[in-house]
Amino acid sequence: MTDVVAEPGPETCLERVLTTRLVEPHLGPPGVALDLDGGSGPYAVWLTELGWEVHGAADTVFDAVLGLDPVHRVPAPDVLRPGGLLALAIARGPFVPPGFDTVTVAATHGFLEGDEDSLEALRLADPDAYREQVDRLVATAADPGVVAAAVHLVYVGRRRYR
Repeated sequence: MTDVVAEPGPETCLERVLTTRLVEPHLGPPGVALDLDGGSGPYAVWLTELGWEVHGAADTVFDAVLGLDPVHRVPAPDVLRPGGLLALAIARGPFVPPGFDTVTVAATHGFLEGDEDSLEALRLADPDAYREQVDRLVATAADPGVVAAAVHLVYVGRRRYR
């Protein structure tokens, strides 16, 4: 897996690293994806590096739809093929869009919510220890206690087969 290292600030860096690590195992083989954030940001670059064809507009039926910056709207299920992946940044609280089955809901800051600066300092001082800490954050991101305390979450679901 390739970690996406973001440009500004440790909070953004942690969120992007964890989001990509949490979503990637569910993507499956490369296909065609819709990036609800316009198709040119860091998540579109990440998908392209994984071999995906990324669109910034809903002009076909997609294998995956991602809205990993703050979501403005939930797409209609018919933009995804049945079984296609939906990954959205969400605020806390229950969230299941109609027509989808939840795969996971996970914290994109993990148990370090509000303490991202310490992880950034660790990344610079000890890259191996940083990677171990990120692995722990990923492993615990879907824990109900971590999710309940989180402000930043990612929802991953699949479009239902009819």
